[in-house]
Amino acid sequence: MMWGEPAIGRMTPVAGSLLLCLVAVLPAQDSTFILLTTDPSYRIPAFIGNGAFSLVSTALGTTPAPSYAAGVYDHFPGDVARLALLPAWNAFDVSDDGARLDDVTPDTTALHGYRQTLDLYNGVLHTQYEWVRGARHTAVDVTAFVSRADPHIAVVRLRLVPREPARLTVRFGLREWPPPPRLALGKLERYDPAWTQDSVWYPGHMVMTARDSTWITARAAGGTTRVAEVEQVSSDTARGDTITFTKVAAVVTSLETAQPLARARAVVRAAAARGYDALLAEHTAAWRRRWETDIVVDGDPELQRVVHAMLFYLLASVREGTSESIPPMGLSSDGYYGHVFWDADTWMFPALVVLHPALARSMVDFRFRALPAALRNARANGLRGRCTRGSPTRSATRRRRSSPGRTHVGRIT
Repeated sequence: MMWGEPAIGRMTPVAGSLLLCLVAVLPAQDSTFILLTTDPSYRIPAFIGNGAFSLVSTALGTTPAPSYAAGVYDHFPGDVARLALLPAWNAFDVSDDGARLDDVTPDTTALHGYRQTLDLYNGVLHTQYEWVRGARHTAVDVTAFVSRADPHIAVVRLRLVPREPARLTVRFGLREWPPPPRLALGKLERYDPAWTQDSVWYPGHMVMTARDSTWITARAAGGTTRVAEVEQVSSDTARGDTITFTKVAAVVTSLETAQPLARARAVVRAAAARGYDALLAEHTAAWRRRWETDIVVDGDPELQRVVHAMLFYLLASVREGTSESIPPMGLSSDGYYGHVFWDADTWMFPALVVLHPALARSMVDFRFRALPAALRNARANGLRGRCTRGSPTRSATRRRRSSPGRTHVGRIT
């Protein structure tokens, strides 16, 4: 693992609590748009995304996290094609006199006042706690979002406040993942009862092709799809004894341009120049427009929260103007290898075609794009297959104009 140059700050204790003051910035809104955990040992993570790529939550918020891009699959010989795990772009490596935050076992002994919040309405993930090591305490706050306004941009902001005098070191960089142990599932004849789910559902691999301290390029193993990631990090120590690091990351694939690295560099420069506040405002405005149509449940806030969570994860996994569909697990994991099944058309498409026709059109365009390959596969297996002539019409998925404000297209009582 290679990291960028360290940023070191000397800090002294301050009165008050960073955790308490930052909680206040959470939007005062319908609580059914909030998912919250106070248990850092959780097993099932949340994720955020913009339909182009995603970020899966980690307990600390600073450790390298899984990230997936729509349409990026490896094609390793003998194995099935798999949704590929992108190089980690989110991480900050924090240490205090040799003690590394990344080495902490996520529990309430080392992490006091733990609180991780996914704001579904604004598409923002907050992680807050006090890192405790003996008599030393440091307040940690991490805010992350994958921009709904820009398909290539994500932002992670880290804030640190030590309770006692400390010398904190923060390193940052882009990290490739090791290749997974492989099974020859592409020519599997029998299932081994000793296999676990993890033995079978492992992510596809990206092979690093080049890197520097602020960028990395990689190619999907066994394939031709390339990905470029570029980061730009700024720091601010002007606000008393709080030190803030803001990482702007760009992710661009060769599915959209022949020069993903050049595009990623240009995108990250432009985004960093706009600044954190502007990027966050554009992102939240884009998410709020998504919620102008909603499914409203009367008298059952817990069911309403479940509905909002399901809609959020659908919206985070598909984007308008593409020809991509949604795997069963969305962009949250490599479950079912990231393949697209009839689940997308039977369970996911109906909700989206009513609420967000432009997003649903992308799913129809995926089926149309995949039709020739599906027909070849059918014939290769002795089946006739079915072919529909012509392309999907725009009128079939044309979005209806609605009056300003939130439109309740469905109500459950």
